[in-house]
Amino acid sequence: MSKPILGIIGGGQLGSMLAIAANKLEIKTVIFCDDIDAPAQNFSNDFVHGEYNDKNKINEFLSKVDVVTYEFENIPYETLNEINKIKPVLPKPSVNRIIQHRLAEKDFINNLNIRTTRYVSIEKKSEMDSVEDLLPGILKTTTLGYDGKGQHPISSLENLDSIDVDYSKGYILEKYSNATSTGGFGVDQTFVDTDFPLFRLADIYLMYVEAHLRGGAGADPVDAVNYMNALRTRANNPQDNLTLTDLTLDFIIDERARELHWEAHRRQDLIRFGRFTGGAYNWAWKGNGSNGISIPSYRKLYPIPSASLASNPNLSQNDGY
Repeated sequence: MSKPILGIIGGGQLGSMLAIAANKLEIKTVIFCDDIDAPAQNFSNDFVHGEYNDKNKINEFLSKVDVVTYEFENIPYETLNEINKIKPVLPKPSVNRIIQHRLAEKDFINNLNIRTTRYVSIEKKSEMDSVEDLLPGILKTTTLGYDGKGQHPISSLENLDSIDVDYSKGYILEKYSNATSTGGFGVDQTFVDTDFPLFRLADIYLMYVEAHLRGGAGADPVDAVNYMNALRTRANNPQDNLTLTDLTLDFIIDERARELHWEAHRRQDLIRFGRFTGGAYNWAWKGNGSNGISIPSYRKLYPIPSASLASNPNLSQNDGY
């Protein structure tokens, strides 16, 4: 029995990852996207470009697939619902209808007795006067806005005069809450006290390839090549047809310099690759020489601050300082 062909609506990063995962299972995929340059088409077996309400393109897409999924919540519910009448859609369109509408989403969660921050629907500016107790808060569009789009931090009613908001599109005001684990308030009413480390997906791809080249178990060389080409496609680098023979540690250290420029990775990368100290690998003004000069190996570590040494007698200064 042949495996079903998976249709994926949306052709961005998540669509790409879905297609790559399906390929590992020997499942063919077809991407349907309104972006003619959708990167996911590079990892799928077929691609259909069209608007999400174009019935002809939808029918063309459905003729090629057996089951349908979608990569993100902003695919129109009406489109998914109509498709579901012809081919099964998973998750169900009713799920998408909830998660793409912030008010419906919060109502649903609270009805499960899972408490969220306080919130209220806003359909006209005058309604803001009666909910001043929810400030500071964040005024958001109920649909479509993401990655900061359609979102406005509001600390006082006066802020409303400086933002362009069409209230007829539907908004939700969410109470900003910087609460601690004990239920008290944090030190700031504008930003949360918790710091979250963030790793860019590009960095993860580069780590994967480097780990594979260093002999790491479990890495798939096909994935390594696909990840590097996906990285270059996203960066509009026309040289996005690399093969396994192109992937070397020399290539990776250079690619990290290009991709992660100004992101504070270079020093540690050079140390890890054995190129920071010594004179085999130089750059302008290394060691305070115009063309770069050798520096001693102890420079791989920073000196311990004198204040730290003074406060803890068990510490001793790193060698060379």
